[in-house]
Amino acid sequence: MMTIEWFDPKIGVPIITIAEYGVTFNKAAIEAMGNPERVKLGFDKQYKKMCIMPVEDEDERAFAFADKERDGYVRINNKDFVRFVLRYFPELTLDKSIRCVAIWDAEKRLLFADVANIENE
Repeated sequence: MMTIEWFDPKIGVPIITIAEYGVTFNKAAIEAMGNPERVKLGFDKQYKKMCIMPVEDEDERAFAFADKERDGYVRINNKDFVRFVLRYFPELTLDKSIRCVAIWDAEKRLLFADVANIENE
């Protein structure tokens, strides 16, 4: 049986942008996660993927998310997370912000962004 996901041209493809100041999520990425109140940020060092997990509880490692939405984007300003990623992926340079296509995994409830396959802005 085929599993079809229909493209919505109004919101586009889920994109996560990483820059020196932190991480930005476009409208498609926000909607893919269901516009959660809070998210946890992680990095899979083996596969070089950012992992974003929506959370509803008060986990001290989670960042406010839904209330940061402005004009269809959410920005989490956190240089320490960027340093955390760079620690495991030192060949990544951020002289310019980078855009990563993100994929929502409903079974794992994670949004993945493949940092190894990036697009410079």
